[in-house]
Amino acid sequence: QQGLANPTRTYSARNKEASAKGARRLDATVVAVKDAVRDTVREQRPYELFNGRLAMMGISAAFVGDQVSGGLGPLEQITSETGVPVIDAELFGAFFLFGVFFNVVATGVTVTTRAWEKGKSS
Repeated sequence: QQGLANPTRTYSARNKEASAKGARRLDATVVAVKDAVRDTVREQRPYELFNGRLAMMGISAAFVGDQVSGGLGPLEQITSETGVPVIDAELFGAFFLFGVFFNVVATGVTVTTRAWEKGKSS
């Protein structure tokens, strides 16, 4: 009698076949996810280049604005130019983090959908 006293497990040929089939399915899933990530990165490349160039122009404009305004930071510049006080940097941080979260989720959904569709078709 096998039970808690003798927790030996035997593997039959059927279990080995099921294990090999599961390993093949896992390998196919990993390949599908890698392909979907590669395709997504390839599609996003022009947008990322444009975004990087905009960021470089933005940081250059921030340096110029810092020199022109006499050392005021970006939030202080907005306050002095518009007259509307910026409450805190936390508000900006919250919007930034929401944008990052949305981007990560959208990319994950795209990759998962492509991997799922490729897995179903093969």
